[in-house]
Amino acid sequence: MTFETSGGIFVCPICQNTLLRRERSLVCERRHTFDIAKEGHVNLLRTAGSLHGDNRQMVLSRRAFLEKGYYSHLKEALTNTIASYVKNGALLDSGCGEGYYTEGITSLPNLSVYGIDISSRAAALAAKKPNIKGVAVASAYALPVASGSCDAVMNIFSPFCREEFERVLKSGGYLFNIIPAEKHLWELKAAVYDKPYENKLNPIETEGFRFVEKVAIEKTITLPSQEDIAALMMMTPYFYRTSREGHQRAEALTSIDITASFYLLVYQKL
Repeated sequence: MTFETSGGIFVCPICQNTLLRRERSLVCERRHTFDIAKEGHVNLLRTAGSLHGDNRQMVLSRRAFLEKGYYSHLKEALTNTIASYVKNGALLDSGCGEGYYTEGITSLPNLSVYGIDISSRAAALAAKKPNIKGVAVASAYALPVASGSCDAVMNIFSPFCREEFERVLKSGGYLFNIIPAEKHLWELKAAVYDKPYENKLNPIETEGFRFVEKVAIEKTITLPSQEDIAALMMMTPYFYRTSREGHQRAEALTSIDITASFYLLVYQKL
């Protein structure tokens, strides 16, 4: 269960004071109160509006795809790399989704793992993972996390909020950033687009951090059904960028071999 005795690294998004657990709520000293949902997560998002982030179909498609193990090589490489740098303390998964990779990190001893996601649907699923210490609905651009409280932050296909990552990390803390490599999902793009394109990589160096290493992670995966191909399409930006004709091409596929290729960028806070 999340939030066993406190809010962990989370702070009140209104006054930034420490959050403590009081029955089914997290409460700060100024008595700002945030109820813990039945699934175990808490909403610390302070922006107006009803629903944010990935919709229900996107979240469920991603969960279905990941739970079949297609990206298990990425989870394994990420977990092993973090284990080589971080021996104890608190780790925040910024943009944790439904918690597939977050849960993998909980296998490491002496780490307290937390997650945030702007999608309440995704956060509700992540909160059901038994070993994650706390999950909050929140924006990566305004993390409800105490300054200098994290020994590590990981960021997987989510907004890269350098200033916030730098703020919440301790001096010498590590940032683990997963990005798609140039040829990631190349075969799917070749099947869908008339002119497939390689992914463009941004400059590696980032202010406030020392670049440590780039780990290449790649595997050819076989998707044996239209169901799995559709789930992959749904969880990528291509779902919205693809024309109707492109979607029809994707829907006509019954199986495909695809390159799942990533870079894990490791940084240390100066």
